[in-house]
Amino acid sequence: MQIYGSPIYEFMDTYFLKKGSHEWSFHIVLVRFITRTTYMAISTFLGALLPFFGDFVALTGTLAAFPLEAALVHHMYIKV
Repeated sequence: MQIYGSPIYEFMDTYFLKKGSHEWSFHIVLVRFITRTTYMAISTFLGALLPFFGDFVALTGTLAAFPLEAALVHHMYIKV
């Protein structure tokens, strides 16, 4: 994960870097710690959800199709 995260870390370092700040100043170290920890937490959470992705898709499809099935059958019955 660290190898694939390196370009993201580089982007975050240049985006949050204060002009004229030293590389090891407290602000820079704190920002690096917070952004990298947040990035790792989000990517770990998404990676943990991946095995259950099919279940989430099925649940979303069920919730989307239920009103259509209930209403369509009802309206077809009334029309007939």
